[in-house]
Amino acid sequence: ALKSKEVRQAIAYGIDRESLINKVLSGQGIVFEGPYLPNTWPSRPDLLTQYSYQPETSAALLDSAGWVGGDTRSREGQPLTLRLVALDNSEQAAVANEIIEQLAGLGIDVQLTQISDPVILHQTLSEQNFDIALVEVAAPDDPDLYDFWSQEAMISGQNFSRWNNRRASEALEAGRQVFSQGERATYYESFQRQFDADLPAFSLYQHVSIY
Repeated sequence: ALKSKEVRQAIAYGIDRESLINKVLSGQGIVFEGPYLPNTWPSRPDLLTQYSYQPETSAALLDSAGWVGGDTRSREGQPLTLRLVALDNSEQAAVANEIIEQLAGLGIDVQLTQISDPVILHQTLSEQNFDIALVEVAAPDDPDLYDFWSQEAMISGQNFSRWNNRRASEALEAGRQVFSQGERATYYESFQRQFDADLPAFSLYQHVSIY
């Protein structure tokens, strides 16, 4: 099901991130789009689709993709059931269960598998034994995301969704071969355009702390 961009977009429009942050994180999070944290120099939110909570849009996208029905949508007799994997800790469990509840309202049945060992989680992701994965990423200081989203990273990196986009990969490769921020920004703009066009992953929130 998730090979369809319409289904991926339906999930993005169907998750109320503001509600999730308020319920799970007591409001201590910032919603953002795309692969870069907000207020970092390569981030271009103006290039990215803003996935505000739109359950009607989500339902329409699922309908157009052929997933129809009542409590659990189906297509050609197959229910829309997705496997969600997450680390077995309190925050990820709470986030995962909130996502499960929200997507159930759209007719998507999500089955949660919690994994206590990060090494086993990494192996599970590498072996593609999931439909949806809840992953916390410590953003690198440098905007080079080649090890996360290039074609090579499907084999030797962390491109767990197997996003196979040659133009995005070429932009990331070129961006790591120049030094000037201005030159690099052009390549990362191209990368973000491809990311937005395919939506290989959906950002939930950035943690914040108040002192």
